[in-house]
Amino acid sequence: MGYVTRYPNEPDEPFTEWDITIDQVEDGELDKPVDSVQLEPSSEHGLPPLVLGCAPFSSVYGDANQASLYLRMTRLALRYGITAFDTAPHYHPSEIILGKCLYALKDEFPRDKYSIITKCGKYSPRKEDHVLDEDLLRACVERSLKRFKTDYLDVVYIHDAEFNSSITPPAGDPTRALDSSANYDAEYVVACGLEPEKRGAPRGEGDEKIIKAVKVLRDLQAQGKIRKIGMSAYTLPTLLRLSIMVLEQTGQPLDIIQTYSHANLQNNTLPAFLPHFENVAKVPIVMNASPLNMGLLTTGGGPEWHPAPPGMKECTQGLAKETPGRAQELGLENIKIEDVAVSFGMREFEVKDGTGENAKTSLPVVVGVTTLEQIHTAIKSFLAVRQPSDLGRDEKMRKLETEARGKIQSAGWADWSWES
Repeated sequence: MGYVTRYPNEPDEPFTEWDITIDQVEDGELDKPVDSVQLEPSSEHGLPPLVLGCAPFSSVYGDANQASLYLRMTRLALRYGITAFDTAPHYHPSEIILGKCLYALKDEFPRDKYSIITKCGKYSPRKEDHVLDEDLLRACVERSLKRFKTDYLDVVYIHDAEFNSSITPPAGDPTRALDSSANYDAEYVVACGLEPEKRGAPRGEGDEKIIKAVKVLRDLQAQGKIRKIGMSAYTLPTLLRLSIMVLEQTGQPLDIIQTYSHANLQNNTLPAFLPHFENVAKVPIVMNASPLNMGLLTTGGGPEWHPAPPGMKECTQGLAKETPGRAQELGLENIKIEDVAVSFGMREFEVKDGTGENAKTSLPVVVGVTTLEQIHTAIKSFLAVRQPSDLGRDEKMRKLETEARGKIQSAGWADWSWES
């Protein structure tokens, strides 16, 4: 049966308990890093370049009953230096499973060796279940602390903040909201609530709730229960507006934000927003999730509930069918659309620096996996992009990425964000 999320003031749905210990699971070659690879955390913010997305530790994407596999995946990630884990109560029972895994590994990996990134305020996909009531927020954080058997959480986001936002931007290319963009559209700026003279002000009850929620999280942060507070959202103009609003209304920027599905083959608009998050909203850390665009850029095409329009799905599935053959023409074997998408999503961004010159930057990438093999593949893909040992292969992968982007552009779906 599928598990459902419960509010923090309600009992969890019955969950198949397991008390598996580390000495009960296999520890073979598949459980060890290849070539003793160890990723290094950023000297600026302490997070690793790859973060393990733990939505698959649930009924949202994965099978919640694979106790041994989840424990081995957590251990392998830590051994590779993937020392941050992104989860949420909405991914139930992900927090429970990850908490059990990390506790089982406490001797090899003590609490100070990894970061727990979780969320609050979202209890189902329905808009009415995105609730920022103070008592529920506090109860949600306390429940997460209990599930992880810890006295602090490294990061807590307001989950999918756009569902409480007072303004919902229309679908389309979000860079139209940026005065630095060639696609700038004054009417779209107004539709996003990003007019310079108004963007820092709350525009309705939903915005007021977000400001109050941030203050609640700041209080929990002052108590030492949270290290960094922030918000996650899909829609970039909304995430930018809310980040500016928090700065102007509270006098303090968010510590961290996360967006998803905006740095991939289909939609690569996040780089254009980075200078605005840094220089206008003053947010020091931006997290990038889902280089596979929530599964859209895979051979299977993602889950049935994926919000992409039918035309976009048709376009990306056409690419999925064409990619292996095109890769073979270039002399690359066993390459699928997901390989090309991950390669693209792990590359450094080119953004404008303070002088207007192009500069390269990189963000922590949240990757969701369902097998040990996929963790090895993610590491291999990351190293192939960031530290290429075969420049010829890298050039061919870049060609596949460019061609895929071109086909999506020709179909009219490049840099197109759905309404959320």
